[in-house]
Amino acid sequence: MPMEMWIIVSLLLMRPAFCSNSLDGFHGQFTSLNYPQGYPDNVQQSWDIQVPRGYGIKLYFSHINIEPSANCAYDYVQIFCDEATHSPICGNSKEEVDFQVPQEYHTTGNWMKVTFKSNFSNEERHTGFVAHYAAVDVDECKEENPCNHYCNNYIGGFNCSCRPGYFLQENQRTCAVNCGPPSKLTNGRENFTSTVYRHWNTYSCEEPYYELEGNAVFECSADAEWVDVTSGQPTMPKCKPGKYLTKYMKRKTT
Repeated sequence: MPMEMWIIVSLLLMRPAFCSNSLDGFHGQFTSLNYPQGYPDNVQQSWDIQVPRGYGIKLYFSHINIEPSANCAYDYVQIFCDEATHSPICGNSKEEVDFQVPQEYHTTGNWMKVTFKSNFSNEERHTGFVAHYAAVDVDECKEENPCNHYCNNYIGGFNCSCRPGYFLQENQRTCAVNCGPPSKLTNGRENFTSTVYRHWNTYSCEEPYYELEGNAVFECSADAEWVDVTSGQPTMPKCKPGKYLTKYMKRKTT
């Protein structure tokens, strides 16, 4: 075989074999390639773990036996979650007294990535690792405080609620005062599009027989009542008889 061909074959043999896996159950286990036998040379593996929204992920290793090296430069397993990259892990969890790896890794998001990489030499036949993951409920109320008033956490999610007199808006997070429908005006009508805080209602009378006495425009206040936008008082206007009705009544009595 020509020398050039030997070089090409050697390079191909040294190129890492890549394997990607997706895990989407509520819990599971995964291992390095060939576990519990020695893991192969030149391997790159990755596991994308995704659980439903509203859950976080707990990950722990029950076994780690990866070729040790300074800063785990040769063979290692590494974790990515919550937009952070954790330090690579190598060594033997059962034989090394000073083996320092967190017992558990936690993420508040619903995604985590684990990668494993080996170089060209695993002469001591290190066995690799065994990892376990589980979906855990995230207390969004504690982590984010997403609600305007009250936050109610439940397994897999949360909802918001409001103090008495307030109304949960369309975004299902913000609370607004709800004044309820404005009072009816005798011989008049109300004109409003919403009953929540700072929305207006405009009163009008049945013209031409009645005329409005007082201010026509009222606003839903922070005290959950409709108030005159000019005076700030809840005093209702009145519809008093107009000149046409007065003339009609006079004609009727004569």
